[in-house]
This record gives sequence, C-alpha cells and structure tokens, in this order.
Amino acid sequence: MTGRVTVIGLGPAGPSLVTAGALATIERLPHRFLRTARHPAADVVPGATTFDAVYERAERIEDVYDEIVAHLVAAAGAPPAAADPACWFTPASGTKHVAYAGLDGHVHDLAWVPGAAAPTWTDLTLAALAPPAHGDRVAGFAEAGSATSRVVFRGTDGHLHEIRWG
Repeated sequence: MTGRVTVIGLGPAGPSLVTAGALATIERLPHRFLRTARHPAADVVPGATTFDAVYERAERIEDVYDEIVAHLVAAAGAPPAAADPACWFTPASGTKHVAYAGLDGHVHDLAWVPGAAAPTWTDLTLAALAPPAHGDRVAGFAEAGSATSRVVFRGTDGHLHEIRWG
C-alpha cells in the first residue's frame, strides 16, 4: 500500500457536533478534502480542497461521485480506475468494499473494516496471482451469511475470472 485515505464524518450540523476524535484526526492530516464547502461544519477542515465545482458542472450525481472517487484514489497513490467501481457491504464482517479494474490491468479493493480509521488497499490481482483484467467494470458481492467476498472480472484473455477472499 502506497497511500491512505481517511474518511471522517463531520456530523449532521455545525462545528459543535464534530467529535473530538474527528477534530484530532483532521488536525494531523496534511492533505484534506471536503465533499462540499457548504457543509455547516466545513470550517473545521482548514485548507481543504472541495469538490463543489464537480457538483456544479456534473449532469448526474453518479458523475459527481465517480470524479470524487477518482480524485481520492489518485491522492492515496492507488492506481487510477479504468471503469466504474463495484461497491458492496459484507454483513458478516461489517466491511464495506469498493473494487475496480485499474488502468494497470489489476483488480484493486478498498475495504473499510469496522473501527479502522482508513481503508485498506489491496491489489487483488497480485494477492490472488490472477490474470490481468480487461479494464471493464468488475462485479463484487458477499456470500450470504459469510465473510467471503467475491469479485468477478473479464481478463485480457477474454475469459471470466473470480477472486474470493475472507
């Protein structure tokens, strides 16, 4: 892992509702991003880059989040995405996942586990010794009642491949 993105919730209203833990984390981070400067507590994140311009120029909300994700992935040092990500939640472990095929031909997973301050970035292609991905959108899901996650993707060989973990 070459980088890390820490996501902090600012709460539902003004600065008085932001937790001491969130404020301490914001203080120690050298690079800060805000979804929007219009949030009532935005002032507690000095020097942050905002994505307000993305909201203003996008025609669809999906385009806004795609661009924000691409920017944050790049800021974390993870390879850029070649296609839209797959997102899912694994109830058995409480883990949120975002998986995507990168421009590097690898399948990547960003996982938020309960209690962790930042996601873990895993190059699934390297971890599973899988073949290169074509660059299309991957499909990801959790097995019912299990902590096992699966990603299915089309390889450069034209075949469908699956990576399982958990």
